[in-house]
Amino acid sequence: MATFCPWNNRDKADVYTNTLLEAGYTIQDDYGADFMLIDYERSKQAEELKKYKKPIFIYPHSTISDILWDGLYNAQKVTMNFAIGEGQRRVMEKYGYQYPICVCGWTYGKILPFSSTSGQRLLFAPVHPNSSGKRLTDLDKNANKEAMTKIMDNSKLFRTITVRYSGELEDNGLAAFKDSKVKFQVSDLRFRSSTDSIFESDVVIAFGTFGYLSVSLGKPTVFYGQDVVPHNMVRSVQNYNKYKAFRDYPVDLASNSMRKVVDSVRKLNPKVEEWKKLFIGRQFDKTLFLWMVKQYVK
Repeated sequence: MATFCPWNNRDKADVYTNTLLEAGYTIQDDYGADFMLIDYERSKQAEELKKYKKPIFIYPHSTISDILWDGLYNAQKVTMNFAIGEGQRRVMEKYGYQYPICVCGWTYGKILPFSSTSGQRLLFAPVHPNSSGKRLTDLDKNANKEAMTKIMDNSKLFRTITVRYSGELEDNGLAAFKDSKVKFQVSDLRFRSSTDSIFESDVVIAFGTFGYLSVSLGKPTVFYGQDVVPHNMVRSVQNYNKYKAFRDYPVDLASNSMRKVVDSVRKLNPKVEEWKKLFIGRQFDKTLFLWMVKQYVK
């Protein structure tokens, strides 16, 4: 069988890698492999990838990987870009992503139906700093701070409040809240511990992958920070107006009072269910993934 070189971002590539290993492929950790399995183009590897003449497959760096090539990173010429859901594929097409896309499904655990809760245990997961440099833009720090301020102003609505964060509170823009009467929980940014913390809550306020994970598990979920144009440390996306309305999660912290938010997440929301079908979709399709790889790797 063919060999492949995987770039694993923590545990994001585990399902793809294990599927290939179970099918008989073997790992070769260099550019001599028969194909590459990467998450996105890192600057240090960009030149090497340009020289690579064998198939290159992209797995999702995160649930919001659909926007990475809208100006945040250069769109490396690849054989196939594997997307989570139909929603991500449509977003990529809206800004003109030029390489093939295959929707292979959700790899981040189970997809569960919505389950109403008492709404008493609130979990807040702020946008986390860069995992290597512990950096976060001022835009994200301000979004975290504004969300936390709204939570604390309405703290009487909840029996417990847990803040799950990575790095230092200062890195997250939350240093002013360190003496608040809330539970601070350090995150390892891995799916298993994230899933455990979601199951232990009644309502989740989050953004990005953590928010998507909460929705996939059927937990009442509120997004925040959707008014901020997506960006990395140096660039913003270029065509946000083409897909923002389509991509936005329906229950947003900024446009609702906290009381309305708590009331709204206790019952099934048809708009949320439609968004879930598009951006969470179905469970990972191993057969489709392997079939697609075999079309290019002999």
